[in-house]
Amino acid sequence: MSERWREWTPPVEIIDQPDEVIVEGDQVSRSYNVKWPAEAVARIRFGYQCLKCMEPQETPFPRECANPICRYPMRARQADDFALEFQGEEQFVGDAERDRRDLEALEERSARRAHKPGSSIAVPADIRRSKGGVILPGGVDA
Repeated sequence: MSERWREWTPPVEIIDQPDEVIVEGDQVSRSYNVKWPAEAVARIRFGYQCLKCMEPQETPFPRECANPICRYPMRARQADDFALEFQGEEQFVGDAERDRRDLEALEERSARRAHKPGSSIAVPADIRRSKGGVILPGGVDA
């Protein structure tokens, strides 16, 4: 006889998000949203299912996920992470705001690596100069 707590509920739908990415350290992967049935969302909310690997748990909010590969710190983080990732009527896993910030940080690191030292003065492209190199304000002709 199977133990009820070990039963895994499959997602209702997995939606590929090709315009979104997940950034973890220097690794970038494509994003997706997973739509879960209400029963699975309730089990995650009350700590009976791991938010990260979806492994069912025997007791609510164990110190860490029982999956030896995952080991997500459920007691310390799951309630707060659940509040961030599950919002509104539709329940999706993923934090687009965190992913956006991570992507911006990755882009900034890439830009810094690609930067070649030179002049540190930035001049807007719409600034006009006279033949002698004098910067002219808008509306003034040389």
